[in-house]
Amino acid sequence: MDNSKTARVCRNGHVKKVVAHPSARNDNKWSVYEGNAYCGRCGEEIINKCECCDSLIGLQSDWNKDFNELPNNCKKCGTAYPWVDPIEKNEEREGKFIEIDDKEIDGHFYPSTVYEANLCYRVKADHATLILTRKLIENLLLDIIRKHVSMTNVHVFFDTEQRQHASFGELIDAFKERTDEFQQYFTVEEEDIVDKIYRIKYDGDASAHSIEERVDADDLESISDDVTYVVKVLFRLRREVETAHRG
Repeated sequence: MDNSKTARVCRNGHVKKVVAHPSARNDNKWSVYEGNAYCGRCGEEIINKCECCDSLIGLQSDWNKDFNELPNNCKKCGTAYPWVDPIEKNEEREGKFIEIDDKEIDGHFYPSTVYEANLCYRVKADHATLILTRKLIENLLLDIIRKHVSMTNVHVFFDTEQRQHASFGELIDAFKERTDEFQQYFTVEEEDIVDKIYRIKYDGDASAHSIEERVDADDLESISDDVTYVVKVLFRLRREVETAHRG
C-alpha cells in the first residue's frame, strides 16, 4: 500500500479528519467513517471515498494539511475529486501560451486576460486563446500610443466621428510609424516586433472568423514564442511610456 493515511474531506476541499489508513492500523479501521455529514465551514457534504471506485481517499504517510495539498485524483482509478476546479479537470496541456511572470503584468484588465488566454491554451480552446491574445496586444498598443501622443493627438488612436478607438490594424500602423520615437524609452527592433504583431493579428482574425479550422499544434507553439516576446516588450514599453509622461 503506497498511502498510509486517509481523510474525510468536504467537496470543496476542507479537510475534516486525517487518520491512519485501515491497512496500516487495524484498530483505527472505522474512525475515518465517523464525524459530521456536512462541513461546518462551507456546508458542503463530507466524503471519505472516491465517488467512482469507492476506494478511500489516500494520503502519503508524511502528509500535513499545513504544508501539503490534497491529491487531485484517486490513486486507484484516476477520477478527479470534487474539490478539483471543473476547468482543471479538462486540462489537456501543461504550461503557458504566454510565458510571462505575474510581476511583469500590471493594470486591471491585463492580468485576467493573460490568465484566461493561458487557461484556454491548457484546455485546448485554441481559437479562444488566439482571440484573447489578439485583444491583449490590441489594448497594449492602444495604451502605449495614447500615453505617448497624448490627448492633443486623439485622432491617432480614436475616431471621433464614429466614437470608437482605432482598429487593430490602424493601431499597428500608428505604432510602426512611431518606432523611432519609442527608442527614447528603450531599444525596440522595429521590423522584428511589427512583423510578429501582424502575424498575431492575422492568426487572431482567422480564429475569430473561421472557428471550424483546427489550429496546428506546431504553429501554435511558434505563435506562443512570438506572443511571449511581443507581450513582454509591450508591457515594458507601456511602463516606460507611462513613467516618462507621468504628471
